[in-house]
Amino acid sequence: MALTNKEKQRRFRDRMYAAGFMQKQVWVRRGTGKRSVKMDTRSFVARMEKLTANWSDDNLAQLFGLLVKITEARKEVFTQKGKR
Repeated sequence: MALTNKEKQRRFRDRMYAAGFMQKQVWVRRGTGKRSVKMDTRSFVARMEKLTANWSDDNLAQLFGLLVKITEARKEVFTQKGKR
């Protein structure tokens, strides 16, 4: 006889507890999952200036390099999806 969903969940939970994990639940406000906030370049730059106000030049260079790498990788993903 096949296990019910409740039995499968119980077995999975028991295995996770035995492996040293614990279950946590997080409550988030409804409607925050797919919020599309439009941001233009000026507001992005202004917000970044506020957030990185006292950063050193080295830290800023690392951050900007990381942002460029992320953008390049994302652009590559979009071009590959378009070719399919």
